[in-house]
Amino acid sequence: MITGGQLSPNQRRNCVSIASLREEKAGQAHQNAVERTELLEHIFSSSSRIVVFQGPAGHGKTSLMLQAEAACSANQMLTGWLSLNGSDNDLHRFFQNFQGILKKLSAEAKASENDSYELDEGVITSTSDWVLSQLLSLGREVAIFLDDLHDISGRATLSFLRELLANSPSRIRWFLASRVVPEVGLPRLVVGDQALLIHPSDLRFTRGELQRFFSRDCSPALSDPELDVVFAATEGWPAAAQLYRLALRSPPIRHSLLSGKATHLREMSGYLADNVLGQQEPRIQEFLLKTSILERLSPSQCNALLGRNDSAKILEELEHLGLFVRRLESQDNWFTYHALFSKFLQEHLEATQKWAVVELHLRAAEWYREHRYFEEAMHHLLRAGDYSSACLLFDEWADALIPDGYLATVDHWSAQIPIEELSKFPSLVAKIVWALLFLSRHHKLEPLLPIVRANLENHC
Repeated sequence: MITGGQLSPNQRRNCVSIASLREEKAGQAHQNAVERTELLEHIFSSSSRIVVFQGPAGHGKTSLMLQAEAACSANQMLTGWLSLNGSDNDLHRFFQNFQGILKKLSAEAKASENDSYELDEGVITSTSDWVLSQLLSLGREVAIFLDDLHDISGRATLSFLRELLANSPSRIRWFLASRVVPEVGLPRLVVGDQALLIHPSDLRFTRGELQRFFSRDCSPALSDPELDVVFAATEGWPAAAQLYRLALRSPPIRHSLLSGKATHLREMSGYLADNVLGQQEPRIQEFLLKTSILERLSPSQCNALLGRNDSAKILEELEHLGLFVRRLESQDNWFTYHALFSKFLQEHLEATQKWAVVELHLRAAEWYREHRYFEEAMHHLLRAGDYSSACLLFDEWADALIPDGYLATVDHWSAQIPIEELSKFPSLVAKIVWALLFLSRHHKLEPLLPIVRANLENHC
């Protein structure tokens, strides 16, 4: 069980500033990634100041964004990168993270430190004007990259982004990646040639790109007929092409190409189960399955989760093999699995080692709690069904969230905990009620008020 305690002022600041493992600079493209030359030329020949990469998981959005970021840097543009997640639906937290980008860009441009700015959700236009003025004051062209925009559904954050995009001058370029078309006012921007939408069909490999993909040193050589079969089966889907590359070590699958037949996209999960995962050594299989519960991976974290001391070596090995592992920030040694691969591994773990899942989540929560990553600790405690520990941690974390204005975050996490569990922690309920009152979300107060009244009566 995770036990809490009073937070000192310094601890309060720390747990909010690192509440999520944020990627505030671009990660690294895989060493054998295919250069999307034609697509990049199309993007940079366009006069559009906003580029949106839209497509389902596995279509290579982040990989293409990394290549675009490298191209912007090569052209002496300042670049800022932010991988979004659900916590950014709280506008205060998104704004704090964006201020981190401004600070980084100011340091790179050797500009004066940004003036502090107090966010007022009721006056979003003035806040967006301030952000744009700070970017313009850098004196150089700027490119901002926002990955995983599909995680944003909060009205306030979307309105803020809409203002930024609508009023951004040509010296500021925006690159957005999302599984769905984001609701940030794109139709008008596209019609006005200010935004370029890259569709899923654009993201797919051409036959020439697929040929280059299989011509790399680490890939099995394919004849033209075999390449035609793979191209037809994958429909140019980058993640599917990578699955084929890994699975082709299996003689039956190689034979399927020689016979002119290949498994279609719908059977890709079968490839993972029967070939890619099955080809790995037992120690690698165990590592992949048990660490799949983590959204981000670091060697020390994996060592603690699995009780081993060689996680750094394994992660580097997986990255070298191209097993759907991407390094986020080299200096901090953080990695992440591709979303599709992570989902498959989690499903396989549930099916084969269901008894181990709860214990893994509890271990992960303990590591995050010890390192003051409260949001990730909450996620794993709830996945483990340990509501008591989650409420204790939330009660502690709320002492930092509420004074700093992260009320939407309080609302979000309170909705994840059953009311009967919350009722056991009246001090936490009081903090949630306070947050909901300030957010004017009165419809959510009704089930909580009896708990507050009962607590008051008990103390009278």
